[in-house]
Amino acid sequence: MIVTWWFIIRLAARKRMNWARWLLLISQGCGVVSLLMQLNEPAGEIILDLAALTFGFVGLYFAFTGDAKAWFKPARSGRTSSKSPYDNHRESCKL
Repeated sequence: MIVTWWFIIRLAARKRMNWARWLLLISQGCGVVSLLMQLNEPAGEIILDLAALTFGFVGLYFAFTGDAKAWFKPARSGRTSSKSPYDNHRESCKL
């Protein structure tokens, strides 16, 4: 299970697969439903689940705002580019 999530996160972060970040958002939504279904569990479990969901939503916030919009934007040819939008800046800053 962990390897599957690692693969999906890698697709979103490194390969710029837009569908992967939407899949992660859907997964977080399922986590909220799961949390609501276990409200009668001990408080420690609920707090841990709530913390995990909070960190997940913070990560997803950054995946859908700011520079992420340019990162996931497809190239003009219709395919995603393997070059980062910031590579030109990195190359100009090299000494």
